[in-house]
Amino acid sequence: SPVLSGRSKKELCNVCKDFIKKFEDGMKRTDNKNFGGGDTDWEERKLGSFARSETRLVEILENVCENVSPKHACNGMVEDHEEQIEHWWFKIHGTIDELEKKLCFDELKFCCPKGNYGKKCKECTGGPENPCNGKGSCSGDGWRGGNGKCKCDEGYEGDICEKCQEGYELTANATCEKPKE
Repeated sequence: SPVLSGRSKKELCNVCKDFIKKFEDGMKRTDNKNFGGGDTDWEERKLGSFARSETRLVEILENVCENVSPKHACNGMVEDHEEQIEHWWFKIHGTIDELEKKLCFDELKFCCPKGNYGKKCKECTGGPENPCNGKGSCSGDGWRGGNGKCKCDEGYEGDICEKCQEGYELTANATCEKPKE
């Protein structure tokens, strides 16, 4: 889509993730019971045929891009991928996480699961469960960019931010802090 071209994968990943969040909000709003989300059996028992109706989908999609920035990129994404959204809604009846995976990861290829980065969604340095030892951030975490290297928090260094920088010392609770004068 021309609306999406020229934008970074990071920006488009954020648009996609915001869309998913607003879609979930729309499900809660149209539900009137305000359930926790994702309990499709409950949903169908309580809401009957409305649960996965076209009427409800149209109502959700009507305002889904309202507070997503940039709005026209969200609208373009929805228009370009209406078929996939409808397929998930009518055929798959999955959780909102499954819609995010289908749309943002598999279809659009803008995002990666948390703790993964780059074109092929490789694991971040230090592993996807605890990238950079929890003491820094992984370049590209959650989107199809970056190089997976760690940018360590202040006081830490090393490939996985496992060492204290010069002028910092390891404390009893395993953090790197400047020594008290």
